[in-house]
Amino acid sequence: VALQELWLGGNELGDEGATSLAAAIHEGCCALSVLDLSNNGITDVGARTLLDSLASNHHIAKVDLSGNDITDDEILRNINSLLEKNQKLRKK
Repeated sequence: VALQELWLGGNELGDEGATSLAAAIHEGCCALSVLDLSNNGITDVGARTLLDSLASNHHIAKVDLSGNDITDDEILRNINSLLEKNQKLRKK
């Protein structure tokens, strides 16, 4: 059984943890569809690496980044846009 949901909220991952996770996502390590990274102290730096990895991963359809220190609304809009595309692909 493949891991489909990963709940890491409140684990103080920070940008370093987000970057490590982004590398694993980019490599296509798993078939995750849900990723909870809420309340982890992730800033724009970590969010940017996640955005880059999501661009190459079409499985993830939901990411929770609430409660982090992300101030760049454009990054969040782009992440949401990619997730919406992934949701449409999953429905086909």
